[in-house]
Amino acid sequence: MKRKLLIGKNVYEIEFQEFEDEIDVDELMTIHYENLVGEIITFPVVVNRLGLLLADAERALAETKLNCEIMEAKVREEIRNALNDEEDRKKPATVDEVNTAVYQSPVYKANKLKLFEAQKTRDYVASLLFSAKDKSSKLDKLSLSIPAGDIEEHLLQSKANSVMKVRKRRKLIPDEDDS
Repeated sequence: MKRKLLIGKNVYEIEFQEFEDEIDVDELMTIHYENLVGEIITFPVVVNRLGLLLADAERALAETKLNCEIMEAKVREEIRNALNDEEDRKKPATVDEVNTAVYQSPVYKANKLKLFEAQKTRDYVASLLFSAKDKSSKLDKLSLSIPAGDIEEHLLQSKANSVMKVRKRRKLIPDEDDS
């Protein structure tokens, strides 16, 4: 997936691979000691994907809040006008009367439920990101115990943490022995 970001006057295009349709959270957040090197190498990608997922959830929540506020304003206006247009009404509708009618409106309730669902979704993703950051910090500490040769052997594996290819890159400056 590609996204364009407007930062100041510059437009940046970033490309990232999304998660598969299903994520086994327990599997993803478990440290697999049998493939510790793979975990250490690939898990920052998972944290990044979860961060992007959280950004999408935050945007969806903000959009839902905006739609809810717009709808509430329209419903309030319609109710206020309807109450004030009643023939036997002697004085304008009170704030309490309008509020009561708004809260009883099925449209208001449906939109509030959408808002609550968007908040719950955002909280789920935030919880996942928090857990991923916790796992990442633990992996950082565990990485100090791995001998250098083990990392190069792992680079032959093709998949860890739902991240496909991990390639070993050439050194920019070769060692004197390599020349």
